[in-house]
Amino acid sequence: MNKSDRLLAIVLELQRKRTLRAEDLAATFETSVRTIYHDMQALSEAGVPVVGSPGQGYSLMEGFFLPPVRFTVEEAVALLIGADLVEQAFGKNYGHSARGVERKVEAILSPEFIREVERIRSTFRLLDIGEANQREQEKQYA
Repeated sequence: MNKSDRLLAIVLELQRKRTLRAEDLAATFETSVRTIYHDMQALSEAGVPVVGSPGQGYSLMEGFFLPPVRFTVEEAVALLIGADLVEQAFGKNYGHSARGVERKVEAILSPEFIREVERIRSTFRLLDIGEANQREQEKQYA
């Protein structure tokens, strides 16, 4: 993992767990405690409000939130196929929300990523559970 990816991952971990010791972060990211100290300094210099409490660990200032704005192609595919599945299986209750997820994910992808994601998504076909059961029954009686 390169430094910029690790810095983003540290911020996301702090958002998720609230307070983490340098030792815990070092173990999570398979690096030294000294590297984590340097990473915290770099985050502070970049304007991320990191708070260090001796004996407790690092946390983010109350109210700071950084959404995960970068996805790999595989992560985007997983999210969008999941949204397709939710829309298909729970359309009445969650279809609108699933389409909202699709719009938000697609809005932050580069045009190249969108093309690659769509290419991969086009190779998947989600079967309706009833349709899958019907095909299984047809195989049994064929």
